[in-house]
Amino acid sequence: MIPQPFRRHRRVGHLFQGRYKAIVTEAGAAWELSRYVHLNPVRVGALGLDKAARKLEAAGMGAKAEAGLVRERLARLRGYRWSSYRAYAGLAEAPGWLTTEELLAPSGGLSRRARARVYREEVEAAVRSGLAESPWERLEAQVVLGTAEVVGRMRRLAAGEVAEQPQRKWLRARPSWESVVAAVERVPEG
Repeated sequence: MIPQPFRRHRRVGHLFQGRYKAIVTEAGAAWELSRYVHLNPVRVGALGLDKAARKLEAAGMGAKAEAGLVRERLARLRGYRWSSYRAYAGLAEAPGWLTTEELLAPSGGLSRRARARVYREEVEAAVRSGLAESPWERLEAQVVLGTAEVVGRMRRLAAGEVAEQPQRKWLRARPSWESVVAAVERVPEG
């Protein structure tokens, strides 16, 4: 069904169309995305973890953080009051509205306390190492975060007009380099 404003004005807009740049994620990506979000308070220039510093580190040119800076990063992460990190990491009791079990469940048959410790160790290891990798670097077709199988399934499930769902255009299968070269070679000269 085409939204009424589109029919009337023949324009694509953001307010009542599309998926508001939502990203379809594979079930196993929740742990990684949670870690990414919880690290936002330390992803700042004052702590040497801004975008430019992370690019240098990814290229192998970043300097190793001094112990004092790592302690400052960890203190900021553990003390940031607007984050649920403390509850997930077992540093504070989770408020009644926050459910941590679903995210921490993949840690196996460990106790709740041990699962929180595993999560805390993984997140804080990223603080010590410099946050080089981002899950967004593996984003496929600008709308899917997951394996090739998940991306393929999303391509098959995507339906509707591109005018209704502008993100759908990114899910169309792209021709391979080899097929482009072959097509160009078939074009007659002159």
